[in-house]
Amino acid sequence: MSVKNIYDVRKIIEPHAIKMTLDNITTDVIKKLEENILSLEEKAKQAGANLTEKEFFDLDKKNLEFHKIIIKTTNNPILILIFDYICDLIASGAPKIMKPDVRFINEAVSEHKQFLEYIKQKEVKKCEEAAVCI
Repeated sequence: MSVKNIYDVRKIIEPHAIKMTLDNITTDVIKKLEENILSLEEKAKQAGANLTEKEFFDLDKKNLEFHKIIIKTTNNPILILIFDYICDLIASGAPKIMKPDVRFINEAVSEHKQFLEYIKQKEVKKCEEAAVCI
């Protein structure tokens, strides 16, 4: 089993789950997603270009939290359990394949902002496409 296998599964689940997420989206969920993005953005700015390994992987966990919020909004306990497991596998395998890179975090922030706009507009197709890429 490789980290790529794990990411592949995540990219299968998330685009299909987004329809259920959009059916259950609330202003509270939107606020949580906005707060997640803002926190990730602020922490990335504070760390700057000389991101330590610990800072990078803390930020990457925050990045995964964005996706967990989306999946939790499906209100499907089995899907949530599976996705949490996938995120745990990603977090444990990430240090083996990823190096601290502030550009990666900044790209995640940018992609999450766009994804959130699609969520707010309930653009199912655009959400599905974005979920495959981020």
